[in-house]
Amino acid sequence: MSVDLVRLVSRISVLAAVAITYIVGWTAGLVLLVTSSVFLNWKTAWLVIRTLPRDAVAIKRYLQLVSFLRLTQLRQKTPTMFFAEFAKKHPERPMFYYGDRTWTFGEADRYTNQIANFFKDLNLKAGDDVAIVMENCPEMVFMFLGLAKIGVASALVNTNLRKSPLLHSIRSVKTKAVIFTPTTAGSLMEVRQDIKSLSTDGGVQMLCYGMCGSVEDLGASEIKQLISQQSATPPTYRGKLDDRFLYVFTSGTTGLPKAAIVKNYRYLMCAAVAKYLARLKSEDTLYIYLPMYHTSGGIMGVGPVILFGTSGAMAPKFSASKFWSDCIRYNCTVSHYIGEICRYLHVQPPRPEDKAHSIRMMYGNGMKASLWPKFIERFNVRDIKELYGASEGNANIMNMDNVVGSVGCIPTICRLSMTAARLSWNRFLIKVDPLTGKPLRGPDGLCMLCGPREAGEWVATINPKKPELAFDGYTDKSSSSKKTYSDVIVKGDLCFATGDILEYDELGNLYFKDRTGDTYRWKGENVSTAEVENVISKYSIMNDCVVYGISVPGVDGKAGMVALLDPNLDYAKGEHLKELLARIKTELPSYAIPIMVRLTRKLEATSTFKLIKTQLVKEAYDLDKVKDPLFILDVTRQQYVPFDENILERIRQGVWRL
Repeated sequence: MSVDLVRLVSRISVLAAVAITYIVGWTAGLVLLVTSSVFLNWKTAWLVIRTLPRDAVAIKRYLQLVSFLRLTQLRQKTPTMFFAEFAKKHPERPMFYYGDRTWTFGEADRYTNQIANFFKDLNLKAGDDVAIVMENCPEMVFMFLGLAKIGVASALVNTNLRKSPLLHSIRSVKTKAVIFTPTTAGSLMEVRQDIKSLSTDGGVQMLCYGMCGSVEDLGASEIKQLISQQSATPPTYRGKLDDRFLYVFTSGTTGLPKAAIVKNYRYLMCAAVAKYLARLKSEDTLYIYLPMYHTSGGIMGVGPVILFGTSGAMAPKFSASKFWSDCIRYNCTVSHYIGEICRYLHVQPPRPEDKAHSIRMMYGNGMKASLWPKFIERFNVRDIKELYGASEGNANIMNMDNVVGSVGCIPTICRLSMTAARLSWNRFLIKVDPLTGKPLRGPDGLCMLCGPREAGEWVATINPKKPELAFDGYTDKSSSSKKTYSDVIVKGDLCFATGDILEYDELGNLYFKDRTGDTYRWKGENVSTAEVENVISKYSIMNDCVVYGISVPGVDGKAGMVALLDPNLDYAKGEHLKELLARIKTELPSYAIPIMVRLTRKLEATSTFKLIKTQLVKEAYDLDKVKDPLFILDVTRQQYVPFDENILERIRQGVWRL
């Protein structure tokens, strides 16, 4: 028998074993696998046997997710239809707990109808866009749900943004109205004149939800009372799965926030991941506290509530001291997370609430491998569903078997067979240049695939006909084109470029390693180095600076550090740094303000600038290597102070506040 035929038979056997395991049971699958192992070498056969249970579960859940999406496609059922249908069947079921207020699904459905009718009377129609600048609250969800009931898409704007980034976000979509609350009115006051000039057909309507003292200055209307006077009759509009539902802003490798397009089917898919892969149940109560202007809160958190009837207990923002007591108060059984949140919880003093809660499972991203077992042991949350994904991407995966540090796996059959990978998995690790981040290609012009323990960029095939493989991109088409590669696996294909470096072990378990390009992640937010550099350059003495991310012991993500050109070391005197910090705070959100400052007499802006930046990253704040003056942000005093061994030791002990 030829080698090629042996490989073909072995791969078919493995695929059949997985299928039979899924349909019949473990015994039948193992029998077939052992029988067919004569076509495999002993090492490959053992690998397949060892990963079969994991792969069978993963494939089963993935098929359930795909089946749900195909049925939804067939029925053209949008998120608002799912919501209205569940509310009609279970009107008394709690939808949101918020403080002492409980919203039932029936109440929420009626209120979203009133919101829809209100905006319809304002002449908003299907295809229009609005910007929502609201803090976490049930009414924020009702706002974008009600707008979606008449086909209006909502841009969920980060409430931390100020000035240029805020204005850029609002103008990234064809904004017909800006909906805000009294607490977010202050940042809008700073750009009110620019907002007025965005539209040529009557101007952008400024609408405040609540009593606001800045209404007249903003030229705004208070709408809360007006909405409550509207009819609760459901609107007649029926949307399609391909309609735009939301815009979620994400920081790419360069520049200001980009508006990722979230169509109806994408919202459905992301929310369904929590149900079919993480196994969130309709009878669960989910603790929702992450910002809803991000995918983690607005889609992965709120989505299962809207679509599948899971109850949500909502907090206006994260509080490490109140986290477990809130979970106990509302009898929560599930929570989402980002890694930094888990670290904050773990450094809190021990409390009786640590294990008095009913949380059975947490799902999210960024759980540090070193923290994972400690977190489980301390808080008795045995089921951690670490996922990997992006607001706009199609390369999403999830760790479904609690392998510490892993974000998911590549099923063995897909690693043994490129055909199976292309037809079913459609996700690959490709080799990239470590300096430029560009794909490395072979003599045939195709990308080179990574093997075990080889770090590479995670990419996924784009197929517009399948929701799970679609890439809708951003409102800015040029930004969308930068996120794709062509001729990756076969000539003529198109793949989504995640910009993230992953690697997998011998069993196919995937691990996140780093980000390519000039973006780092801090406090659960993507930070564009180019954006921060632009702001700092406006106010620094010499206008030259380099911003980069650095690792900090025991902390998830990377903290921001800036190397400032300062030939005379004037900043070392303190006053200039104090003034610089005050100025950049007016334009940058708190998470984007550099934690550390390095003063340097020389920065070479040459064609090797990338190499210089790489060296700065390597040296970071190593006091043995860096002889330049170093400063660190004292968050409590809100000023930069000289960095020394004493502060370094406090960081290592986890007692220095970052």
